[in-house]
Amino acid sequence: VPAARAGKVVHDVSLYDHSRLTSAFASAIFLYHREKETLNIPAIKDRKEQKFLLVSGNFFGIQNFIFSGYGDIRKYRSKLLRGRSFYVSLLAELAADMLCRDLGLPFTSIILNAAGRFTLIAPNTKNTEQKIEETKKQMNDWLMETGFGEISIGISWAAASYEDFLPEYFPNLWDKIGRGMEACKHARIDLEQYGGAIAGYLDRFDGNLQNPVCPLCGRRPASPETLNLLPSDDIGPVCGICRDHVFLGKSLVKRGEMVIADKEAKFRDRGSILLEPILGRYQLLFPENLKRVELEGREIWKCWDISHASDEPIFRGIAKKILNSYVPVYEDEDLTDERIVSTEKTEAKQLAMIDEMELGEPMSLGHIAVKAMNIGEGGKKSGVDALGVMKADMDYLGMLMACGLPEKRQTISRMATLSRQINYYFALYLPRLLMTDKRFRNMYTVFAGGDDLFLIGPWNRVYELCLALNKSFKKYVCENPKVTLSAGISLQKANTPLNTLSESVEEALERSKSGGRDRLTMFLETASWPEMNALESIRQELESWLEKEWITKSMLYRLNSFINMAAMEKMVLQRAEVFKEDMNCLKWRSLFSYSAARNIAKRENKDQRKQIVDQLVARMAEWLGTYGGRLRIPLWNVLYNHR
Repeated sequence: VPAARAGKVVHDVSLYDHSRLTSAFASAIFLYHREKETLNIPAIKDRKEQKFLLVSGNFFGIQNFIFSGYGDIRKYRSKLLRGRSFYVSLLAELAADMLCRDLGLPFTSIILNAAGRFTLIAPNTKNTEQKIEETKKQMNDWLMETGFGEISIGISWAAASYEDFLPEYFPNLWDKIGRGMEACKHARIDLEQYGGAIAGYLDRFDGNLQNPVCPLCGRRPASPETLNLLPSDDIGPVCGICRDHVFLGKSLVKRGEMVIADKEAKFRDRGSILLEPILGRYQLLFPENLKRVELEGREIWKCWDISHASDEPIFRGIAKKILNSYVPVYEDEDLTDERIVSTEKTEAKQLAMIDEMELGEPMSLGHIAVKAMNIGEGGKKSGVDALGVMKADMDYLGMLMACGLPEKRQTISRMATLSRQINYYFALYLPRLLMTDKRFRNMYTVFAGGDDLFLIGPWNRVYELCLALNKSFKKYVCENPKVTLSAGISLQKANTPLNTLSESVEEALERSKSGGRDRLTMFLETASWPEMNALESIRQELESWLEKEWITKSMLYRLNSFINMAAMEKMVLQRAEVFKEDMNCLKWRSLFSYSAARNIAKRENKDQRKQIVDQLVARMAEWLGTYGGRLRIPLWNVLYNHR
């Protein structure tokens, strides 16, 4: 529903965003004038006075926190990853809520909240600035106490008048709040307050335990009360934070509703709540039956439906909150999947993988990797059981937010609408796609929201998804050539440590960014999206040649060496001077023609064979000359699928 419907207007702001911004401004104005004791019409109409504070908060260190490499115990990796990712989403939501509660603001004062960053409108009073500093300190004290500085929060603010929110002045205000956040980023930890050794750190560990250090994070003390709270107690006690992460990772796939209350709230079901309330204030409950939630002593603050969008009615009686990303769970067909029950692993590993499967539980990374294998006629299996790790984000988002709107249309309401709609693509559309498209049902969402995503899945399905997402994203932004995605894909074995998964795909994404953006990097090769469409056609053509038995896998392996020579040739010819020892690569055309003539279409008769050889040699020579090393993307796709 558009905000403005009368006259010649562009329907680019929703009534929802307009109403929410109106509420935020009204709340700030009321609190400002009440504290100033100027709650009268002339004072309220003063447009020059700086009555507002635009407050922005951002969490730092999130990715290192999610992919902490120590806790790579196979049985808990998928639940830990899921729990940590959701935990980060909750941190941003609850930090914004905590700030609003301390300032006496309603939740509608939060105008932006996505990807670990939030923005709200507050009254510009001394009491407000003091409260912000106090709340910021409480948050960072708790983060330091529980995470030892791995995560911190920065909060910046800028004073503004009515006129600062007008289109001609708003870009300056937005730039000012951005510079303030950059300053917070470069001084994310207050060394005067938190620098040096952590007082009493060693005294926290219980020497009576066989393993006093938490085996999942390797940094916090194990707590005896966690002994029987994990799905399996074979690793002994863990710390309260890691127990909560496993608990979240398990609960999210089984519960569609979540209750949030004060930490002092007494829930009857102690096994379904957090051991360590978030930010030292918020307690969570995942009830089996919302109508039977029993609470003593405190009120419920939030009650959210966090289930995925489905074909059922969207509204189920409580507020819908888009926080829960899609993760695959074991279904009946997985229990009889030949790729899982008859892998090439040792018998002990096979049995361990079978024992690990439990209906309704999150699928392990090992099982996800096995899903990359293909089953042909007669149950013959081929391919490589490997994970595909994909990271993608929008290019130049900051520039889009700052300069993407015409000067006369740059308002905070349009900014809010733009931010929310970008977030919906990753946080709403993507989980729906993974749920409904059978090709992508085994994708594990580490995070998806704001302007980026991080997925883990069977490597070949991740490749297909990446191409599909780029096409759908272009449609979503109405084919705007300035709004693009960059992506990176890394192939890894299932037992690869989490931090290595993160570092490898981060490097791939960086190659796409540094290569000019609007690109995909895979197999250490970077190609633009138009090139990727052509390379995908080449992959399909190679597949058809294999099916017709015109070429063999051994010929494709030889083609790989010619790719190296063709890529080297381009490098050599770009140099100012050429050395004799580097000129060997120039022979690739003659060597390729000789090899192709001996190995292509050997089962065809003489006349047909000559025609096929000429056709295929010409096609492959053209590909080698045009794409060079980028030809590895379709070639290795074919080789890994048929190994």
